[in-house]
Amino acid sequence: MPLVEIASACFLIKYHLRDYIGAAGLEYSAVDLYQGQELQHLIGNFFDKCVYYTVKGSETGPRENVQPKREPEQPNWHAYPC
Repeated sequence: MPLVEIASACFLIKYHLRDYIGAAGLEYSAVDLYQGQELQHLIGNFFDKCVYYTVKGSETGPRENVQPKREPEQPNWHAYPC
């Protein structure tokens, strides 16, 4: 999958989530407004880091010492008496 599509998907999710929270949340007081702004800030930071580390990981490529995943061993049911 091209890197630009992954980054675009992250940005679209961020914008849609922010729009949804903004439309769903009705701020009544200054504290509610502050909490809404703080949530928007945290969401922005999360998705920005998501894109950053995705790009960083794609630039470095796979690590050399990563072991391939093995299939889990199937239990030997014949070894257990019924």
